[in-house]
Amino acid sequence: MFELWMTLIPILIADVVNPVLFAFLVYAAGTDRPVVNCCAVLLGHTLAYYLAGIVIAVGIEQISDHLSHPQLIDYIIGFVIGLILLWVGYLSWKTQSKEQTEENRTVTP
Repeated sequence: MFELWMTLIPILIADVVNPVLFAFLVYAAGTDRPVVNCCAVLLGHTLAYYLAGIVIAVGIEQISDHLSHPQLIDYIIGFVIGLILLWVGYLSWKTQSKEQTEENRTVTP
């Protein structure tokens, strides 16, 4: 348990300095019930981070399980994405070489 806290404390310290959370806390402190509103903001923030962590942990596990046993459709999707990236790279190279030839031309009066 102590090792877990040694990992979490730097994350929590960095999160406290989060400018968005800090701005919401400053806003909540300026309302007519500052303590209640600040506690609500902190509780909501903590709950959102906790739920997002659970969703990410479960999602990464499912993605990892799926990618450890790829199927034919995974290879097809990868091939299509690779072809698209090669085409975009070719178009970028073609446009760049055309711009360089236009820059080499000199306009004489």
